[in-house]
Amino acid sequence: MHPPPAVYFTTTANTVVSAGVLATATVWNVGVWQRKVYYDAHSANANDPDLYLGAEECLTPGLYAGWMGYWIAPGPRPHHPLTWTTEQEQASVVVPEDPDPAEVD
Repeated sequence: MHPPPAVYFTTTANTVVSAGVLATATVWNVGVWQRKVYYDAHSANANDPDLYLGAEECLTPGLYAGWMGYWIAPGPRPHHPLTWTTEQEQASVVVPEDPDPAEVD
């Protein structure tokens, strides 16, 4: 036994997954999840606001009724910028265990 397969949508905060998509996914026994990307309107730089990821939301919870005791949905991520003001600032960021060589970062 295993939970149903799932499709994850990462979208802007104002995106709505249509009822037709949810109905078809339910018939096909495929879970639909959505994580929204929000922007901080009160960022220090209004022309390049901070972005952050919201919590995952299951849009087909009926498919997981028997699995909720086993499923641990992650909560919202800490708020931190996903963009940088300058290319130099972006280039200075070191990501631990980044698999890409420095010339492609």
